[in-house]
Formats: sequence, C-alpha cells, structure tokens
Amino acid sequence: MGSAEPAVQQRHELAEEAAAAEVPKELVREWGFKGLVRALGGSPALGLFREMLHSRHLNKGTTWRTNDLTDMVYLSCAAGYADFVLCEKHMRDPLQHGLRRTGLPIRVDRRLADVVVAIEAALVTSPAPVTPVT
Repeated sequence: MGSAEPAVQQRHELAEEAAAAEVPKELVREWGFKGLVRALGGSPALGLFREMLHSRHLNKGTTWRTNDLTDMVYLSCAAGYADFVLCEKHMRDPLQHGLRRTGLPIRVDRRLADVVVAIEAALVTSPAPVTPVT
C-alpha cells in the first residue's frame, strides 16, 4: 500500500459521511481535509497525543517499548482534561514537551507522593463548591 492511499481513503470516507449527513458540498470543500486535521488538533487529548507521538518519533534515541503507544493514548487523554498526571520517567519528557507546545497548564509528576501533596494543596486553596439554587 502506498503512503497516499490512507489519505485518499479518508477523503472518500469524509465525503461519504458528509453526504449522509446532508452537509452541503461547498461547506465540505471550504472546510476540507486540512480543516479536519485542525479541528482534531484543537481537541486537547488528540492535540497532545499528536505532539507526544511527533516528539518521540523525531527523537532518534527513542527506544519503543511494547506498551508505549497505549501509554501515550491514556496519558494524552488524562493530561488533556485533568489537573494532575502521574507517569513513568520515560513518558514524562514527551508529555511535558507536548503540554508546552499545546499550552495546557497540567502538572506532571513521576512520584505518587508528589501528586498527593499537590492535590491536597489544591483542595486547601480551591474555593468552596457552589451549592446549586433549587
């Protein structure tokens, strides 16, 4: 399979789904495939996953382990929407690099004790929960 085939297949699938959803052709052309890529990149978890994968792929010294890709999926989901993330040493640098590039202000730690202290401090300093009006 050539490198262009997946992109062509994705374009066909996008066109089919847009037609099924009755999205006007002009809008699909205007938005296009690059619009899809930008929209996915704007999602915190997906944007972070892309950055982590890019960072690890470009690092010639990276030794891939069996579960690295799975770890990257779960870590990017956690870091995309959580306030604190705990991860292994070899995933911390790509995760922090991705967080810097995406502008997400998430705390990343390698030790459970550090995360516990940070969470306790955040709970002490956070405002009291608002009681809903009934």
